[in-house]
Amino acid sequence: MGDALAWIASHRQSVSRDRRSAIDLNHSRCLVNRHQVQLQALRDYPGAERFFREAIRADRVGPQHKKHLAVVLKNLAVLFVLEPSPAQLNEALRICEEALVIDQTQLDRYDPEMARILGTMGLVRWQLDDYPLAEELLQAAVDVDEKAWGPNHPILVFDIHNLATVYDDANQYERAKELYRRALQLANDALGPDVPATKKIQFDLEWVTKRELSAKAGK
Repeated sequence: MGDALAWIASHRQSVSRDRRSAIDLNHSRCLVNRHQVQLQALRDYPGAERFFREAIRADRVGPQHKKHLAVVLKNLAVLFVLEPSPAQLNEALRICEEALVIDQTQLDRYDPEMARILGTMGLVRWQLDDYPLAEELLQAAVDVDEKAWGPNHPILVFDIHNLATVYDDANQYERAKELYRRALQLANDALGPDVPATKKIQFDLEWVTKRELSAKAGK
């Protein structure tokens, strides 16, 4: 379990609720991803974008680079989700669609990288206020990771929290609370009660409960 937690700590980032939930940074351990973490840690988004675009141009040279191209495309899409503008979100959607086509030809249906692209697409759709499709894509990411890792793997903390946040934002309180509770249980068991991710989920659960009570009182 220690290895799994170290893996998550280096490959997932929890950010504030202003439409930036638990954003997936990357899965593979390639040089591109190490540069990405450094650039994002410095908030050098223009530098990160330039780096990824150069990597994409290089990877388009030959078909042997397709799998790595999909990884870099996903990195760029995640960058746009972190600091979105309308134009960037539309480009992120196009990039995700290209990466998904590649992954569908290169990967097994239940490869964790499939969960990553589905989850990223779900976050983009959420940013674009397309709640039904965001929910469908994020649920698909949960399903893939459950199949790949099992129902109690700590990676699901982030998948389920993302999905709960979308239902929360859509004022579907009961479904949001159900998912927050599941994410909180997983987080407590796998990460412990004192880590920021667990505290964030606890806060979100308490906040959606207050909002639900307020909404009922206002009727």
